[in-house]
Amino acid sequence: MIFIIEGFVEILETVSGNISNTVSFLRVGAFALSHAVLSFIVFNFYERLAASSIAGSLSALLIMIIGNAIIIVLEGMIVAIQVVRLQYYEFFNKFFIETGVEFAPFRFKSKKI
Repeated sequence: MIFIIEGFVEILETVSGNISNTVSFLRVGAFALSHAVLSFIVFNFYERLAASSIAGSLSALLIMIIGNAIIIVLEGMIVAIQVVRLQYYEFFNKFFIETGVEFAPFRFKSKKI
């Protein structure tokens, strides 16, 4: 009976691990898709304004600069979030062993004269 329960738990763990990894990669694909959509919107808006007039060309240039700046900031935030997530969930959980000893940083003790 124990063999059957261990086998069931191992299959359940394997299936849930595969599903979570798949969802994780879908998240990365969603980030790429959002970047493509934002870029399409900025470039489409730029082309429509640039073709209208001289004032439209200047405002189109402003839209292009601001739009690309927003996209770059959003991409930077995505990268920062991914780095923090990988360090916290992947790195710390593999090497952190709770020993029950509180961390006490080294400090120099001053001598009173």
